[in-house]
Amino acid sequence: MIDLKCTETGIYYIHDYIPTRSFSRYSDSEVEMSKKIWDYKNCEQEALDLFTNELMEAITIIAKKTSRYNIGLVAVPPSKVNKESTVGVSIWNIHNWYDEGITKAEFGCIETIYDYSGLLTRITDVSTSHEGRRATYDEHKASIRCSRDRLFRYRTAFILIDDVTTRGTIMDACRDILIENGASEDIIFRLAIAKTV
Repeated sequence: MIDLKCTETGIYYIHDYIPTRSFSRYSDSEVEMSKKIWDYKNCEQEALDLFTNELMEAITIIAKKTSRYNIGLVAVPPSKVNKESTVGVSIWNIHNWYDEGITKAEFGCIETIYDYSGLLTRITDVSTSHEGRRATYDEHKASIRCSRDRLFRYRTAFILIDDVTTRGTIMDACRDILIENGASEDIIFRLAIAKTV
């Protein structure tokens, strides 16, 4: 069973993430999970299976915090326009599990799960910390579009999902874009596999 944690700003996360540049300051066992997250980012099957299962466990916990019976899973878009979203792959798998009855039978999640992995899309590239400069809130907000409006019509709680969060800037931008397109702030949840230490 996962230990779901929450930041002071309300972002749920499962693991602590140690950046590659800091590996030398930690033991091999401490950096093992961070290395697995890189495997996940590269869509390696073992890591994909591990973290998709953990995301589903977290979704089950979060779903109990809302009275909505519909849960829309929204992928935080990658920083580059043409980059595949591993989180989107996880969401696709979880939606298939829902269709097959697995989310209820194996995870105890009774809510209807929707794949909204393509709801938010990146329309221009932004810089990342790996490139030397982290994109600002305004840069993220200007580079992401929502494919639907009047989201209140869907009567759905939204769970924004990212692989790693640091300050939560992109998740804040994505949340605000959903609000601008009709979602209620009180039914938007933010979830990351890991938070940077």
